Amino acid sequence: MIIRFLLSLIAGTITFIYLKEMISGFLSFLIACLVYFLIYRLIKRITNKSKTPITKTVKNPDTDETIRRGFQKLKQIRNSTVMIKNNESAAKIKEICTTGFEILEHLRKYPEDLKKAKPFLNYYLVTTEKIVNRYTELCSKKEKSEEVEKAIENVEAVLYSISETYKKQLNNLLEDDLLDLSVEISVLEKTMKLEA
Repeated sequence: MIIRFLLSLIAGTITFIYLKEMISGFLSFLIACLVYFLIYRLIKRITNKSKTPITKTVKNPDTDETIRRGFQKLKQIRNSTVMIKNNESAAKIKEICTTGFEILEHLRKYPEDLKKAKPFLNYYLVTTEKIVNRYTELCSKKEKSEEVEKAIENVEAVLYSISETYKKQLNNLLEDDLLDLSVEISVLEKTMKLEA
């Protein structure tokens, strides 16, 4: 991604320097921005094409199974909210599940990001399931000792942290897409300002 940016920037700069001698600076800048944008998109398309056939032609059953199990765990976690009387905690758990579903949908579309999501799949998801299951058990007890109440409070406090961690995991997966979008918007805004 950085290489794509640098190659596009170099192509745009060379175009600007070369055309600056022949035509006005403003027009050469516009053309250089266009060259930058076209080179950037061309390199992006080439690199995406090289990734796409691999993921489409060689389906990894392990990847599909991992994602399927992830969806299954999240559904179990979400379904356990029915047993939780604390509405805030139930809502937070549902929010965690929604973010988890977004992560798994992203992995379904882009299985090459599976390495980035290993902590989520191998640790966070499993641990969340254990915590929520134990929380549900503790909440369903009729007689609650002081220790049980304290454990329930601890879980309720950690739900916010779990939610934030899931969001960070999703942002890590979307990082490349967001940077590409940011660069495209920046070039478009500069081009529009120059045309005005």
